[in-house]
Amino acid sequence: MASIRTAGLTKDFGDLRAVNEIDLALPEGGVAGFVGPNEAGKSTSIRMLLGLITPTGGEGEVLGHPIARPATYLHRVGALISHRDPATRGQRATTPTSRDRR
Repeated sequence: MASIRTAGLTKDFGDLRAVNEIDLALPEGGVAGFVGPNEAGKSTSIRMLLGLITPTGGEGEVLGHPIARPATYLHRVGALISHRDPATRGQRATTPTSRDRR
């Protein structure tokens, strides 16, 4: 069984295609990284795999469960996603602890 599997996974934001038909299969116990330039769709892909946003097309599974039902697998997944906060004019959001160390 693949720990992560996608077929044609796609995400559009209006006229912008952020993720274009990704097909992948990560074997169970494997380790992978999403590497690429800014605006390449890495975070969008991960957000779809975590069920945080809905794909425009295609399908995916995490640990054998469809990404449309994240409650069935999220208790077995760990993820940390960067967030750009509009209140900081697009700079990376920081925790109070890291802010206090400056």
